[in-house]
Order: sequence, then structure tokens, then C-alpha cells
Amino acid sequence: MDSRPEAANCSEVLSTKNHRCSSTDSTVVLDCADPQNLSVAIAESISAIADVDPCQLQTRLYDVVDPDALRRTVQSGGPEMQISFEFGAYHVSISGTGELVVTDPTADDA
Repeated sequence: MDSRPEAANCSEVLSTKNHRCSSTDSTVVLDCADPQNLSVAIAESISAIADVDPCQLQTRLYDVVDPDALRRTVQSGGPEMQISFEFGAYHVSISGTGELVVTDPTADDA
């Protein structure tokens, strides 16, 4: 039996991982200060917006960007660093301060 919470919203999914998080139906903003968990945080943020289990996402992070290279870049970048990329229909932005912002630009409240 899977004990993970359903990916119904940001607070249910991400607050269990001790991330500071805010969300709307189309945006998740989260403090992901630990780059080791960045790939998981991205997938769970997108799945929270899409209202699907992370394993059901059609696009995988490694299809879009090298997760290890992303982690190393975030770890070695300074606070002014900014990385942005498209993940399917979603826009992902990561700052050097650890802020992860995932937005669905096709949603009405984006």
C-alpha cells in the first residue's frame, strides 16, 4: 500500500517534506534549499499542479534536463544564479537562494 499523500495540492504533497510552500491552481512556489531533493521537488510540484501522481507524468525530468547537472549547478551557483526551463507545458525556475517556482502558463490564474 502506498503511504504517500495524493498529489491533490502543494500543501498536502510538499509540506510533508519540510519545504516552505505556497500554491495556486497553476503555480507552486517552494523553498528547496537542499539541491539533493531538487528533482523530486520539481516532479512533485508539477504533479501537484496537474493533479496526478508524479509517476504518471508523461514527461520525465531527464527528458528535459540532466538532473545531476542541474543539482551541481544549483549547489555551486551563488544567490544571484537563476535557471529556467520548460518542462512540458510548465515553466520551471530555480534561484540560487533555493526558491523553486513551477507555473502552468496555460492556466487562467497564471
